[in-house]
Amino acid sequence: PAECRNLTINSGGSLKVNADKAFTVYGTLTNNAGDAGLILESGASLLTKGAVTGTATVNRSINGPKWHFVSSPVTAAVSGMFLGKYLQQFNESVNYYSDIISTTEPLTPGKGFSLGGDVNGFSIAYSGSLNTGNITVGLTRTATGINSGWNLIGNPYPSSINWDASGWTKTNLNNALYIASGGQWATYISGAGTNGGTSFIAPNQGFFVGVAEVGSATLKFNNYVKSHNPTSFFKNSSTGNFIRLEVSGNGYSDEAVVRFLPEATNEFDSEYDAMKLFGYIDESAQIY
Repeated sequence: PAECRNLTINSGGSLKVNADKAFTVYGTLTNNAGDAGLILESGASLLTKGAVTGTATVNRSINGPKWHFVSSPVTAAVSGMFLGKYLQQFNESVNYYSDIISTTEPLTPGKGFSLGGDVNGFSIAYSGSLNTGNITVGLTRTATGINSGWNLIGNPYPSSINWDASGWTKTNLNNALYIASGGQWATYISGAGTNGGTSFIAPNQGFFVGVAEVGSATLKFNNYVKSHNPTSFFKNSSTGNFIRLEVSGNGYSDEAVVRFLPEATNEFDSEYDAMKLFGYIDESAQIY
């Protein structure tokens, strides 16, 4: 990744971070050229360690007629930016998605949303002040049972984040994360992932977490969770002795990991076990 100490973009100047490229600013980032002065293309990662002044534009490509979990990397975005598209939020109390009709619904930093794609695909542009520093998300669990406690949250930063980093505060939260992927769920917990799940969560990516006990929970982010996402992370980082099982059929596949850890118990362990979530495509293969 490109890197610098401090960065100032003067009025009339511009900086673009190309798709799938990475840039780190260790000191202060100051943009005096408005939204067009700092542009992050889809998949680009901007990691800031210090203060950020000014605004930016973060682009994201939405490909194919599928639902995508998204999250805003800027502070004051509202649902009107998706006018003409299908945008939903997830309601933990009823374990169901609901359509967002209002054009003024805040896209709260750290909250995830479900965005419908189409056959032709399209690009969205988040414009505003980039999220940075401490962000706290309130979570809930209204009842016991496997259909309660699910909260759709999201990466609030314009860089990837690392679920295993030291910058998290997770209160009353199971440690697994879940992202819908190709008719299945990519999951990750404590060094083990299925269906491509890793500890790294991409910019603008929404994901599910589960609250452990009935009541409220909190998830706090800070700059130490930020990371540029390396490739092929999972295969080089799994811990413990494990067996990976895969089933395939009808053009789909699914995975399950059975792991042997001396500190685990015969019950559900919130630090080591992930729930099985079934994919949205009826004909897709499932293993659990």
